[in-house]
Amino acid sequence: EIYNGETRDSANLVAKLCGHELPDPIVSSGPKLFLRFHSDFSVSFKGFKLEFSKSGMAVETKLSVT
Repeated sequence: EIYNGETRDSANLVAKLCGHELPDPIVSSGPKLFLRFHSDFSVSFKGFKLEFSKSGMAVETKLSVT
């Protein structure tokens, strides 16, 4: 699940992604996106790959996994 902003507010849900298909590019409406990764252990793969790019003058990159 990917949300606009920094919380899991259901009104800001941008995408819920499952399976092996690559999604179209996701563009945030602001400086932050919240990503929630959930696995049900039914298949064993390495997780996910995330690539990002920015526009504007400055970027702060902060990744926290809980």
